[in-house]
Amino acid sequence: MTNWLLQLFTSGDKLPPGSEWRVGFDGMSPGWALVIWIILSAATVASYIYYARDVPRRWQRVMMILRILVIGLVLLLLTKPVVHLTINEPVRQNLLVLVDTSTSMQLSDRRTSPDDLKRAAIAAGKLDPKLGLKQNLSGELPKELATATRWDLLNALARNDRLKLWTRLQEKSNLSFYRFGRDAVTLGVMEPGGGRQQLDNTDAVDFFRNIQPNDAATGIGEGLRQVLEQNRGQAVAGIL
Repeated sequence: MTNWLLQLFTSGDKLPPGSEWRVGFDGMSPGWALVIWIILSAATVASYIYYARDVPRRWQRVMMILRILVIGLVLLLLTKPVVHLTINEPVRQNLLVLVDTSTSMQLSDRRTSPDDLKRAAIAAGKLDPKLGLKQNLSGELPKELATATRWDLLNALARNDRLKLWTRLQEKSNLSFYRFGRDAVTLGVMEPGGGRQQLDNTDAVDFFRNIQPNDAATGIGEGLRQVLEQNRGQAVAGIL
């Protein structure tokens, strides 16, 4: 019954999950309407019993029921029932991705602790991201990652078939990229190529291949301020 009513008020469209509905009354109080209906119904029954004795019992009952239903319908209309329907539809928001393109990205961090090496190995696709930092490093792996630059890891992350970072993020939000050094400059949206609907690693690799870390300064705070100013009033899922 409930589904039928909802479809009636929504032209038969299927409601998205999380939709809510409730019934309100803009007229007479439902409590008072019920009291009046009971009183008038009792008066109707009494009047037919005392003043329509010549009418056959069967027709008495039929007329009683009809009058009681009419009274109930009139009182229901006086209460002015209203169905309040709230439809919650998911909206794709923009995830703002800020890429540091200063020359500091060409530096090699000192990754001496096992956890730092494991994080770099996960980003580069050398370790399973599902196992986190509990897995062991192979003997040759730390030597390779200990000297990798930040920019090398960023490009390795784009090629990572295990993590699939950009593909998974694009399923939830629209990825809007910005490069920042002294100032923030928009790079546009990472879009799938070849007529595909979903991103894959080749799209991410091609996207980052066209970016070079050659800015002389790293203005993180100013870059954040400029990006937020450009997206003021828009639905933003977050900043990465």
